[in-house]
Amino acid sequence: MDALSRPALVTRTVEVEIRPFEEVGAPFAAREGEGDGSLGHWREAHWAFFSRECARIRRAPSPRMPVVCTSFEVLRILELP
Repeated sequence: MDALSRPALVTRTVEVEIRPFEEVGAPFAAREGEGDGSLGHWREAHWAFFSRECARIRRAPSPRMPVVCTSFEVLRILELP
């Protein structure tokens, strides 16, 4: 979605893995492409996000909490009106 909540891409999911937070690896963190692409940055940013979400639903974050890791490819970039 773009900033106005309009579709911007057509994608295809190529892999979905559910693994404990502490077992998410550097290749996935790099593919996600946030920050500097490092596993350290991924863990810090995502731990903060998941901690807020866990607090919202009255749960405690854990290094063993399951994380859904989805990889996709971009098939087409949609032209915006």
